[in-house]
Amino acid sequence: MTEPKQPGESVPNPRWIQGGFVLILTAQLALLWLQGMQLNRQHHDLAGLREDLQFLTESLDQHSCETLETEEGYAPARSRQAHRSVYLRVHRQEEDKDAAAAAKELQASKESGQKAVKDARTVQSQLSLSENAKKAEEKAKVKEAVSTWEMWALAAGATVLMAFLVRGWLKSKQE
Repeated sequence: MTEPKQPGESVPNPRWIQGGFVLILTAQLALLWLQGMQLNRQHHDLAGLREDLQFLTESLDQHSCETLETEEGYAPARSRQAHRSVYLRVHRQEEDKDAAAAAKELQASKESGQKAVKDARTVQSQLSLSENAKKAEEKAKVKEAVSTWEMWALAAGATVLMAFLVRGWLKSKQE
């Protein structure tokens, strides 16, 4: 009948083990590549969010400084040094016609400055809306191109995998 195996003889490996090993390594490489793409996309999204947050904090800081200066006439301290309690003595002068005219002129310049700030804000918001629309269109185009490329790559990979499976099935059928 069949001879018993000798301890020194090696058992031949089936052919499908080598193909399966290569297939598993290829699948792991593909998954690693996909994970790298996801990490890269997350990195870019986080970088964009960080830039947006920085822009928002800067605009909030500027807005709070402008409102304090325009509404109350006070501005926040620029440094954290202790407040000096040194009094400055000034001589009080009587108001005259020049002072009243200067006050009116100061009020008019203050109002024109507020109007200019308001106009600048409206223009900036319109510009930012158009810029955001352009950025969104560019992102959509890039995303569409990447998704098309990924679909072709996955289809090619599936085709190669299917070819290997059919080849292995045909070889096993011939034996």
